Amino acid sequence: MNFLKNIGSLAANAVSSKPAERPAFEVIRKQDGYEERNYPPAKWVSTTLKTTSRSKAIGDSFWKLFSYLQGENERGIKMEMTSPVVAFVPVGNEESSQVTTVVSFYIPRDQQHDPPKPNNPEVFVKQWPEQYLFVRTFGGFANDAEHARQAAELMELLKNNGEPYVAESYYTAGYDPPFKLMNRTNEIWAVRKMI
Repeated sequence: MNFLKNIGSLAANAVSSKPAERPAFEVIRKQDGYEERNYPPAKWVSTTLKTTSRSKAIGDSFWKLFSYLQGENERGIKMEMTSPVVAFVPVGNEESSQVTTVVSFYIPRDQQHDPPKPNNPEVFVKQWPEQYLFVRTFGGFANDAEHARQAAELMELLKNNGEPYVAESYYTAGYDPPFKLMNRTNEIWAVRKMI
C-alpha cells in the first residue's frame, strides 16, 4: 500500500505546475559544449549500492531516497521531491561486473539547516562542500552507455581546453521523472581541480 501511495505522490509531483526544487548555483562561464558552475555547500541524502549497472543502481536507490522524503525519517517529516537525481560514477572500472554507485537527492532548502536522520540505515545525510563543476547538458533518455559517451566527450573538451578537472570520477544528473517523454534534461558533472 505504501508503494502505491508513493507512486501517487510521485505522479502528483510530476504533473504539478510547480517545478521541483533544485540546488542553487552560479554560472561562472560558458564554453562550447559545457559550462562552469559554482555550487555552495549543501546537504544531500544518499545511499550506496553495488550492482552491475548504474541505471539499475539509480532505479533501486530511488525508492530508498524517495521514502526518506516521504516521511521515513526520525521526525516523520514529508518533503517535496527535488531534482536532480545525482549518481557518483568512478572511472576506470568498466571491466568490473560490479559497480559501486552513490545516488543522492538534494535536501529541500527549508530542511537544509537540520535535516532529519533517515530511518533506513542504508540511507545517510551528507554535507557537500562548495564545488566548482564543469557541466555538460543533453536531452533524451540517458542510459549507462549515453552517460559514458557524454562524460567522455566532456572530459575530452576539458583536456583539450587545458581545464583542471578530476579525471577519476564524474556525476550524472537526471532532472525528469521517467514518464516525462519530451524536453528531458540530463547532465554530466566533472569536478574542477582547485590548484
